[in-house]
Amino acid sequence: MLYKDRITDKELQRKLSASGAVLIRGAKACGKTESAKQLAKSVLHLDREEQIQIMFDTAPRRLLLGDTPRLIDEWQVIPKLWDHFRHEIRLHWLIIPCWKKIFASTKTGAFPDQPFMII
Repeated sequence: MLYKDRITDKELQRKLSASGAVLIRGAKACGKTESAKQLAKSVLHLDREEQIQIMFDTAPRRLLLGDTPRLIDEWQVIPKLWDHFRHEIRLHWLIIPCWKKIFASTKTGAFPDQPFMII
């Protein structure tokens, strides 16, 4: 399928450039994942792999590993992943107190200097 640029693409790029993570929210099937895929270097689809829950139960931090920007799609499938992700960000990134859109800026540490996208 041919991707058509969206008005929000530039805004997403701008926010990714300024932040360690971006939460993308919107109506179901409005193109959030497709827009994020255009910028992502790795993708984790939590709703497509049966082994994801087992991996989360045994080594949750491994789910966050991958080339960045990393797209974590359908995080609500494993709600506790949000808490784990937030905790890891606090350990390795400087937090900006705004959880609606952008919630972390880069800092040296275990994570790369590129952002995460969470859908």
